[in-house]
Amino acid sequence: MTISYRPSRHFKWALAATAAALLVLLIARAIVLWDGSSSPAPALRPVVASTAPDHAPPATVPPPRRVGLGEMPAPFPWTYPTPLPTPLRFHVELDLLAPLGDGPANAAIWFRDFAKADGCRSAWGSEKRVIRPVMGVDETVFPPDDPVLLEAEPWVEQATMRFYPEIWPMAGPETNLPNLLFAITLAKSWAARAGTASDSALAKEDYRRAVRLGRLVLQDDVTLITNLVGLACVRIGARGLYEQARREADAETMLAASLALHDADAIRQIAAERITRVTVPAEYRWHWSRPLSPTVRATDEQFEAALAMAKSDPSRALRLEGQFALMGYVAAGTRAQGRQARATLESLSRDPDPLVASSARATLEAADRIGWRELLHMLESAP
Repeated sequence: MTISYRPSRHFKWALAATAAALLVLLIARAIVLWDGSSSPAPALRPVVASTAPDHAPPATVPPPRRVGLGEMPAPFPWTYPTPLPTPLRFHVELDLLAPLGDGPANAAIWFRDFAKADGCRSAWGSEKRVIRPVMGVDETVFPPDDPVLLEAEPWVEQATMRFYPEIWPMAGPETNLPNLLFAITLAKSWAARAGTASDSALAKEDYRRAVRLGRLVLQDDVTLITNLVGLACVRIGARGLYEQARREADAETMLAASLALHDADAIRQIAAERITRVTVPAEYRWHWSRPLSPTVRATDEQFEAALAMAKSDPSRALRLEGQFALMGYVAAGTRAQGRQARATLESLSRDPDPLVASSARATLEAADRIGWRELLHMLESAP
């Protein structure tokens, strides 16, 4: 006897509804993938008029502090295991190499004029740069008597250089940056001039200018790329002071400079290791919790590392890098990751550090505004 199965009317309707739902889902997903329209090009910013005075206020720069070889510290044990991430700061006292000046102005008001996007002097002097050796490597620098190089000297004798929020507001991933190429070119230019100086005192003063500039650049601690440029400026000056001290048999300065070089290299390496652990990969997958858009292909370890960095890293710049990683999970993480990342950013928007708090608010707004395509573009174009 043959037994036949006839589905009920309710089952037929349920099957048809399921098929229709799947068809709609596939069509919606195809539309999401097919819509390849590019984001509109950002509008050009109007040039911002300078607010810097014609001349930097007078300042006094004390000589390097001398403590004697018996008081010099040992190299900081960067690789020694600690329960919390090590603060990314110099552990040797940089006053042993180049104390800051006491100028009352905020040096950022002068450097702001050279901002690439809208600075009124963004291209000033670029055609006058020359190739000169700096520590055995040919670099593009300003000539020794270039007006902008001379103009910069009293500005790096000021005690502070704060861009946020004095010059620019915190805007999350869209936070403005100073002209970092200009800053490091100044440091290299002073080092190049020092390398050809016949007067040892003038050479050392130029190397100290590079160190002071680096110390000023590091004061904000807002973006990792800016911190890396500050480290590079300190390193350029410290390397020059080491070589000068070696020629003069100045053991104390040699030791202080070598400790600064040790710290700079360790900070750069550890920062790179930390940021690598939280970098959101520019790869996507489809996840059942977000069927209409892809999700970033990140491991649970990467997500947890981003949460921890944003909440508690001792470096403010890395905390903000952690926020930007969380923005990726809000925009294109799994549903659970998105909820947790959003809750963390909302909590950080009330952080006691006003720069951390304002950055978290801006980062959350950016996460709600951008789509997964724009996020992918940001990830692919990130340095």
